[in-house]
Formats: sequence, C-alpha cells, structure tokens
Amino acid sequence: MRILIVLFVSFVSLFSSLASAMELQGAAIYQRLNNDVYIASIHSGNSNSNAWLNSSAPLRLEMRILALELSPRRFYRLWNEGLAINLSQRQMNEQVDELTRFMYLLKDDLLEGDHVVMSNETGKTRVSVNGVELLVVDSPKMVKSLLNVWIGKYPRSQQFKDRLINMSASDRSAMKSRLAGMQFDQERVAVIEGWVKPKQVEEEPEQAIAATDDDSGAGELVAAAAGAAAGQAAVAADGAGSAAEALQEVAEGTVEDVAEETGPTPEELEAQRLAAEEAARQAAEAAERERQEQMLRVERQLAESSYYRNMLNQANAKVKYPRSALKRKLQGVTRVSVLLNRDGTLKMAQIVETSEHSSLDKAAIKAAEAASPYPAIPEILDGDEFEFDVPFRFVMRAQ
Repeated sequence: MRILIVLFVSFVSLFSSLASAMELQGAAIYQRLNNDVYIASIHSGNSNSNAWLNSSAPLRLEMRILALELSPRRFYRLWNEGLAINLSQRQMNEQVDELTRFMYLLKDDLLEGDHVVMSNETGKTRVSVNGVELLVVDSPKMVKSLLNVWIGKYPRSQQFKDRLINMSASDRSAMKSRLAGMQFDQERVAVIEGWVKPKQVEEEPEQAIAATDDDSGAGELVAAAAGAAAGQAAVAADGAGSAAEALQEVAEGTVEDVAEETGPTPEELEAQRLAAEEAARQAAEAAERERQEQMLRVERQLAESSYYRNMLNQANAKVKYPRSALKRKLQGVTRVSVLLNRDGTLKMAQIVETSEHSSLDKAAIKAAEAASPYPAIPEILDGDEFEFDVPFRFVMRAQ
C-alpha cells in the first residue's frame, strides 16, 4: 500500500513539474481575407513539435482574439472544418460529444482582447474564456485533437503552421512580450460568467410584503413593551415588585407572540414543499432539454462534417494543375470560400488564403466553380445559405 501511495505521489509530482515548466513554443496570427483574426500560441515543456501530438506531456493552447468580434458560428466553423479534414472518422466518433460541446461553447460573440485557453495540464481538458471555466472533459486527449487543426496535415495555412512549429528564438522572445502585454477587459468576465450561471430568480412580491408585515408587527410589539415599561416606572415604590412582575409578563408574552408569528404555519410548510417540488421538476426538465439539444447538436455536427468531406472530394477532383506552374515547380495551398444555396448550387467563390502564386489561385477558383452543383444541404442543417472554406493543395509528386 505504501508503495502505491509513493508511486501515486511521484506521478502527481512529475505531472505538476511538467505543467509548471510550460513554455511558449510557437505562435502565429491567423488571418482571413488579409484581416487578423486571432493569435494562436502553443505552450509545452517540450520544444519538439512531434511530441506535442504524439506524447502524453501536458499541453496548453491559447487564442487571443484580434478581430473586433468572432461570432459563435465562425468559431464553430474554424474548428469543425479543421477537425473534419485532420481527424479520421473513427477519431471524430470517439470524441464527438466532447468536441461538439467545445464547438458550441460560445453563447455570444468573442470580442477583441478575449482570451481562450484549452489545456490538459491537470490531466483533464479544461477550456476557459477570460479565466472563466466553461468546459471540463475527463480525458486530456481533446487538446491534441484541437492542435491538429493548427499543425495537422491540413492546417489553416502552411505559413500559419510553420510559424507555430519553427519559431525562432528572437521571434519567440518578442511574442512573449506581446502576449504578456495583452490583457482582456475585466468587464467581460461578468459577461462570460453569465454564459454558465443561471439567472437569479427574483423574490415573489408576496414574500417581500410578508417580510414588511413581520417587521412592522415586531415594531408594534416592541413599542407596546416600551410603553408598558414607561407606565410601570411611574408606580410608587411599594408597587415596584408587582410592576416588575407585570413587565416581565409583558416581555414574555411579546417573545411568545413573535415566535408564534414568525414560525412557519402548516400552509407555509405546504407552500415550501410545493415550491421545492416545482424547482426539482424545472431542474429535471432543463437537464432533459440540454440532453436533447446536445443530441441534436451532435447529429448536426456529424451531418455537416460528412457533407464537408464529400464536397472537398468533389471540388478537389476538378483541380487541374496549371502547366506553367508545373514547369516552374510552383507549389502551395489555396483556400477558397464557397457559398452555397440549399440545393447545392454555387452562389459565390472567393480566395480567403492565397498560395502566393496567381496561377494556382486561379486553378483553385476554377475547380470550385467546376464542381458545382454540390450535393444538397442535409435537411437537419438550418439556413438558406452555407459557407465552407475549401483548401486546394498543389503539391508536386516526387518522380
């Protein structure tokens, strides 16, 4: 038994020391349409990027919002699309409940300066916004799944990934200083807390009235006792004993009256019982609603992920590598925003992340357009228009 305790304490100490040694390893700014969206940073006790995904060492990911606002839908898409193309279907299915809760985490927009932390330093996955903990998952694996979106096979952009895993010492030092100087607005803390705390129920007017009546009644009793005491004080000395006894009787009667008036009546006890039953019923209904809503969120997430994978395959099947690019050995990734109608017809296609080569960017747009119409949007997804970011990878195979 002692050996087990020693081993457990040693493990906890080792885990704590690893967590305390967390250092900034890489950081990059994610941009969309040439606009800064957020700073992504990776914190670990290991500088080897392969270990971040493949070891059990603690890991912390952080997002510092640079855009004026980041909507819940945009937050969902940033993560859902990245997870859909970087995790296998089996990996998604294993964590679908936890990942869905994470992607639906926001109850309102994130604003410029907000700070999102995803960490497994305690052995569990914990997610917080501006220091307010919003999600706790028993397994630490979810953080590594999220990291795949940033540095997996299909990152937000290759440049974004390179800056995260190959940050120079001088750039790291400069970024440390920048991050240290970024503080979220303290007034936002109360807003974020409101996402997880139920609204306080105001007291019923009857309760306030009852309290007022009790207070005034007690005041009248005290005044009566004071009047009795004043009257008894004027009695002659030979009647002082009887006056004191009378005053004592008045005081005792007052205490008994107060006790009788402030004690719960059978009707009040019944009302309290009914109120407790109603509160329990409402809590059970709320829990059931949350369960049903989570089931629907999971179903929608799986449907959207499956649809996204299918449209990626359909779009990339239409890609034609430009001959001029092949001759010049140009490579890169172009990300195209595709806006679809419910029937799958293409409404608009535009480049949101360039490959830095115009010939490759043009080929990506042509492929996105040639693939239309895409499959109809699944019925379970609400809306008239749907936007997806489609990455096109132009990579020359080794001869």
